[in-house]
Amino acid sequence: ATISLGANYPNPFRGSTSFSLSSEKTGEDWIEIYNSKGQRVDSIPANLHGGEQQISWQAPQSLASGIYLYKLRNSQTQIRRMLLIK
Repeated sequence: ATISLGANYPNPFRGSTSFSLSSEKTGEDWIEIYNSKGQRVDSIPANLHGGEQQISWQAPQSLASGIYLYKLRNSQTQIRRMLLIK
């Protein structure tokens, strides 16, 4: 079964952004957010229901402006970048 994590929109963003997700299966996964030092700063539940979906994320107030990386917990290959502007 294929799970594809698309680009977030908007990017760059202020405060909140959405991730596009496409899945051939149902179940649960997580979108994990990392800072530029590789430290996980947040995790978002992704309840897969098959097909296309959008998952919104509100960046915690404690995060500084900068580049953040995100990926699905169960995928080492799909790592994407986003830019938070405060």
